[in-house]
Amino acid sequence: MNIWIEKEKYIPYCSYVLDFINHHPLNGGRLFFELCEDRKTADVEYTHTPNMDNPNATQIPVQNLFFGSAQVNNRALSVNTYHAKPKNVFAIEGGNRGINDFFDGKRFAFDWIETIFFHLSRYEEYHFNPVMRNQWDMMPETEQILVKNKLHHFPVIDELVTAILVTFGFPVLNVKSKWSLSHDIDYLSRKQGLQNKIKQFLFFVKYGSSIKSAYKHAFTKEHQVYSDFSFLDASDQAMSKIIYFHVGGDHIFDPGRTEDRQAQIQN
Repeated sequence: MNIWIEKEKYIPYCSYVLDFINHHPLNGGRLFFELCEDRKTADVEYTHTPNMDNPNATQIPVQNLFFGSAQVNNRALSVNTYHAKPKNVFAIEGGNRGINDFFDGKRFAFDWIETIFFHLSRYEEYHFNPVMRNQWDMMPETEQILVKNKLHHFPVIDELVTAILVTFGFPVLNVKSKWSLSHDIDYLSRKQGLQNKIKQFLFFVKYGSSIKSAYKHAFTKEHQVYSDFSFLDASDQAMSKIIYFHVGGDHIFDPGRTEDRQAQIQN
């Protein structure tokens, strides 16, 4: 599918996003965007204004918010909902627009290229104020726009890619993931007793957890011996049976290198 980009400065950003869609697992090679220089041959136009000489071309409106030279703070952004098939999709935009249709037959309602770029590039984290970063020099998750809008448990990019595919006539493709989960285990077992639970609670509050989250972690989770590893056997995939040990470095979140711990690891 030929796509014409209005301004040359947009091309690197657009290519990054379009390449992502071209090779997305849910696409399966069905939809392929290819840049074209001649607007008359375009199936899709990324532009401010529609082309009257090519009325059959589909338009993606240019927002020019994240591709511009000015840095945009995520507090100035809005998450807007758009009706799409099979599910609603969410746009990252510079103002609140209410709820609208994702596609009207010839024109997309918002600049989904910039929205996908915003997520893939981790735009808000890259430009986040260094003074406000946490002890890991990262943007606190509570400041992230998806977390603020309670969308961080949803695959917002995948659902947007699916809506784009459906719009262009490609049905939903169910793909079974070939990935297996991994687990980072700092502690081989949880310390028991009220005193240790209080210490855990204060520890998590000190390092950024909410009171509710810290309480849940320290007082409501059941005792578990993490050196068992049986919970890793979640499927029949061979990879899920493999355990990798990476032991190294010392920081406050890891237990000390005691003889008992070393013996447990060795076992």
